[in-house]
Amino acid sequence: MVFLARHYETFPSRYCGAKTLPSSVTRIVYQDTDEFADALRGTVGCFIRTAPSELNWWIDGIELATGTMQHLHTGGPFTFAGRGKPGTLTFQVPLTNLGTVRVNGQILDADSFVILREDRPFLWSVSDASQWASVSVPLHHSLATSALASAGANGTVRRRTSPQILDSVKQLIDAARFMDTAAADGEISSALIHALRQSVPADPGPKIGRPQLSRSVVISSALAFMNAHEGQPVFIDDLCRATQVSERALRNMFHEFFGVGPMRLLKVRQLHEIRAALLRTQPQLDTVTHIAARFGVFDPSLLARNYKVLFGESPSRTLRQAPGGTQEKMRVGWLKVASRIFLDEDSGAM
Repeated sequence: MVFLARHYETFPSRYCGAKTLPSSVTRIVYQDTDEFADALRGTVGCFIRTAPSELNWWIDGIELATGTMQHLHTGGPFTFAGRGKPGTLTFQVPLTNLGTVRVNGQILDADSFVILREDRPFLWSVSDASQWASVSVPLHHSLATSALASAGANGTVRRRTSPQILDSVKQLIDAARFMDTAAADGEISSALIHALRQSVPADPGPKIGRPQLSRSVVISSALAFMNAHEGQPVFIDDLCRATQVSERALRNMFHEFFGVGPMRLLKVRQLHEIRAALLRTQPQLDTVTHIAARFGVFDPSLLARNYKVLFGESPSRTLRQAPGGTQEKMRVGWLKVASRIFLDEDSGAM
């Protein structure tokens, strides 16, 4: 499968100036999604790109009086598996492309925002470039206390409130880069607390697939099968047998949670695994053809085309890089983190 989009080169992160940004704001542009993930202040997890990125990934960082605010720009389609960072509570508000963003399979509309905490893993998928506002505070902050109190026994990640209230929050976040940090912290916290008081748990949405099997069980079984067959070819028939659902039902569920079908996710997984293997190997000890064959890829020209479209460089160039690249973390981490989200559908994480 050839991904038809502009290629995406991998470079170290770099600072870039922006005349429209005040001096108090630092923008860092990333062209490596693992570096981007590491820079997220209130979240721990891994990205997997489901298609090439046509735009840069960048973060505007603003230090508040008692927390951190980040304006995030993700440059293309992805799925992210993670959870809140220990000791913090994080609020994320989508700023653009509403309707293309899903959290735990549910679309984020104009009345939705996200609360991230350590004990609530989540799956975040986007089918296009998007922008977010993220506010992270320590657990002892009044904003975190209010959020935890409002949650009660409900542990949903996605919450709903009035679109007008969220618009006020977005306006404050946009203005914060020009405000005194203490004033920004106080006003944003007050606005978010007001949004929390008016919020309700998100509708879990309709079930998809056979009635006797929940979405969580099906996705968990599919990811567990992929995890157990790491480094081996996996086909759609294998996943259907492992999950006991039809190809159509499985495809619908994968689109709902990951933004792509199972075949695309398998192809992307395969390319990421090949990349991780290339980054671990000394070029004088192995070849691209031999490494790719271990993952069931026997057409070097097709591999080179697909690989360059997704990663912006040839497999041979990756092989010449120093071993131990950050993609190893993605290869191991994404499937494991994503699998944990679906282990217990009654845990409240969904």
